[in-house]
Amino acid sequence: MLFYPDGFTDADFLFRNTKVPKNAPPQIYSHFVDAHLQDRLEQMKLEILQSKRPVRSYPCKWTGTGFEQLEEFGKMVLEDLWSGVLRDERYVPKYVWEKVLDSDPDQDPLYNDDDNPVPVELPSDLYDVPRETVFADGQLRNSVLFKTEGYFPA
Repeated sequence: MLFYPDGFTDADFLFRNTKVPKNAPPQIYSHFVDAHLQDRLEQMKLEILQSKRPVRSYPCKWTGTGFEQLEEFGKMVLEDLWSGVLRDERYVPKYVWEKVLDSDPDQDPLYNDDDNPVPVELPSDLYDVPRETVFADGQLRNSVLFKTEGYFPA
């Protein structure tokens, strides 16, 4: 799958830096690690690294029963997803990069370089001030209303 010329190539990989300690209680260790598949997992990681697809590692903390401090992981996922959306002409035509970001997407390394995620911050003229909105489930959350007039086709 990693090397198919016409296959799925828009994949990013995130590897956790922190290992599950081998001295963790067996029922906890087996929840996170399948000892019978470790060789296969290491081979797959090697193939991923050789595929030239973007690979990043994230830190977290082992608690003795699981992982915490996964904020960096969440940030990386958001950056990778956001970058994929911004670089996909089905969702953001190139003229939007030119008009909103004042950038030529054919020359901009942010548009062309999968190894460098596009920053999550948006130009302020692209959205209105966040406001609280009551969603269908009755929960009150912050939301952002994006301005689309003039940027995206109707």
